[in-house]
Amino acid sequence: MILADVIRRLDQLSDEHCIYAEPRWSPASRAIAAREPIDGSVPELAKGMTYLTTVGQAKRILRERRRERPDRALVIDELCAAVIYYAIYDEPEPLPSALSDIIKLPVAI
Repeated sequence: MILADVIRRLDQLSDEHCIYAEPRWSPASRAIAAREPIDGSVPELAKGMTYLTTVGQAKRILRERRRERPDRALVIDELCAAVIYYAIYDEPEPLPSALSDIIKLPVAI
């Protein structure tokens, strides 16, 4: 299974499961969703993979992304990119404005 498959199946997965994927994370990375072992190690089925995020967090990220852009059907690569960005930076991916494809970053005051 690849990360794109896991993201497509999120609604069927338990929020408590974690998503593990092969590094350099991409939609085509080998991936699984599994319970995190009590000791925090990587599950046996995820050997060679690293922790990405929880299924529950991935669902929240994608709900927010869809709410921000209700005018647009997002393709699987965009959904994977949103989850990966959040896993790396611990914040939502900046979005192009609804009026253009230019990303407008917040200005610090």
